[in-house]
Amino acid sequence: MDTHRVYGTVLESLGEYVYAIEEFEKATEINPNLTFLYIRIGVIYRALKVYDVALDYFAKAITINKSNGVEDALPYIAIAKTYSRDGEFFIAAVNGEKAIAINPTNADTYGQLGDIYVRARNYEGALPVLKCAVVGCTAEENEVGGVAVQALELTNFDVAYYYARYGSVLAALSRPEENYCQEALEVMAELKTAYGDDITLMSIVADNEVICYLLEATPSP
Repeated sequence: MDTHRVYGTVLESLGEYVYAIEEFEKATEINPNLTFLYIRIGVIYRALKVYDVALDYFAKAITINKSNGVEDALPYIAIAKTYSRDGEFFIAAVNGEKAIAINPTNADTYGQLGDIYVRARNYEGALPVLKCAVVGCTAEENEVGGVAVQALELTNFDVAYYYARYGSVLAALSRPEENYCQEALEVMAELKTAYGDDITLMSIVADNEVICYLLEATPSP
């Protein structure tokens, strides 16, 4: 089984997706109860934009987990990402919330759910969950999970994009009478320090800085 799994991982890394799927399938035939194999296959189908098949594999992982009395957030996150990429944001959010219900202290899950909310243009819903991911939140502030969450460290690009999303939402929701720009600019400053050489992130930073500078120049009613 491990031989097929490892070879499948190598093939996937080389972009040989069809052959990678074949190897992972062979691994499931040897050990049909390893859910991470089904998730891996589903991820490849999602990369190929064959979303229905991807969802079937993620559902298999959930079925196996349930039969074994296991609660695992990972397949729900995989489903949420798949629906999000297919533009089905409501059901994506439902599955993201299921993942948080299973593991309510995982800050990364809040970041992923916040990204789904942003893609759905639900900025008000995105703000509190992204806060949990980026700066942390108390149980009282956590509207989805209801527990305290420790912030993620800004050590990789996934987290950097959560920062970018959070700063963008803060800037987008800012008004003269309710201004979040001070916090938005603080988040942008952290991004500039950590990823100042990344063109895409710095473009997001620049856009949000402009929004906030324009807002600061706008007289209050």
